[in-house]
Amino acid sequence: MPSERVAVTPPMLADIPGLFAPLMDRGLAVDVNPGPYPLDDAGLAAFLGDAIAAVVGLDRVSAGVFRACPRLRILARNGVGLDNVDLDAATRSGVVVTTPLGANSTSVAELTLGLLVALVRRIVATHNRAQSGVWIREPGIELAGKTLGVVGLGRIGKKVATRALGFEMRVLANDIMPDVAFAAPRGIPFVRLTELLAEADVVSLHVPLTPLTEWMMNAGTLARMKRGSFLVNTARGRVVDPHALAAALDRGHLAGAALDVHMVEGQVDKALLGRPNVITTTHLGAYTHEALRRTAEVAVRSIVETLDGRRPEGLMNPAVWG
Repeated sequence: MPSERVAVTPPMLADIPGLFAPLMDRGLAVDVNPGPYPLDDAGLAAFLGDAIAAVVGLDRVSAGVFRACPRLRILARNGVGLDNVDLDAATRSGVVVTTPLGANSTSVAELTLGLLVALVRRIVATHNRAQSGVWIREPGIELAGKTLGVVGLGRIGKKVATRALGFEMRVLANDIMPDVAFAAPRGIPFVRLTELLAEADVVSLHVPLTPLTEWMMNAGTLARMKRGSFLVNTARGRVVDPHALAAALDRGHLAGAALDVHMVEGQVDKALLGRPNVITTTHLGAYTHEALRRTAEVAVRSIVETLDGRRPEGLMNPAVWG
C-alpha cells in the first residue's frame, strides 16, 4: 500500500482521464474529494490530513490549515490567483505553493468577450423574454469603433485586448507594470485609471485581488465611468462594490454590468438580483474542459517536480524554496 498520499479538493478533476498517472506511477495514493466543494476551514484540514501534497481550487487555505497538516510539502492551485491562500503562513510552514500561470487565460478571455457581446446586445434579457412568449426587440450597440478599457493588462488582459482589436474596438490599458513591448505595436496606450474610466465604453477588469485592488470599483470610481458605459468583471468579486454598482445602475449612470465573480463564492449579491441589464454567471471563467485539464496538469507536474527536488513550475513563494 502507498505510504504517502496526495489530496485533491476539486471533485471534477476525477473525470479527467490519466490526470493522476504521474503521481500514481510514483507510488502515491491520490484521494479526490467527492464533495462538498469548496471545503470550509475545518473540512479542508480534515481532508488534507497527513497528505504530503495537495491540489486545491476555490478552497480557502488559512494558517490554521497549514498548522493542522504538518506533513504537507506542496500546495498546488489548479487555478490562478492566490487570494484564497495564506501565502505567508505557507512559507512559515515550509510549504511550496504553485499556481498554473497562464493555463486558463484563453478560457477567461473568451468568456469575457462572450459576456461583453451578450451585454451590449441584450442577449440574455431578450432570450428570457422570448422564452416566456414576449416578443420585444431592444436595440443594442455595435462594438466596432467603441473603446474598451482593460484594467490589468496581464496574461488574461492581453488576450482580451487582442480579441477586442479583432472586433475593431479601440483599446486603452491601465496596469501598475505596463508591458509597452506588447502594447505599443498593437496601438494600445497606457493611461491613468481616471482617464480610462472616463473614455471607455466598456471597462473590463483583469486584476488580482490585493489590498490595492479590493473595492477598486467603488462609488467614486464608478461615478468616473462614462455615462451609459458597461462594466465586465471576470477577475475577483471583491474588486467591485456590489452596492455601489447597484446604485450606479439605478440612477442610469451605467447601462449594464456582467459579473462572473461575486463577493461570496456561490452566491450573487442581493443588490444585483433581478436586473435585466446585469448578467451574472457562476465563476465560469476557467471552467472549460481545456482549461481544467491544462491547469490540473500543471498542478500535477508541479507536485512531481517538487518531490523530485526540482524548482516547480509556477512557484509563488520562492523564499521557501531557498
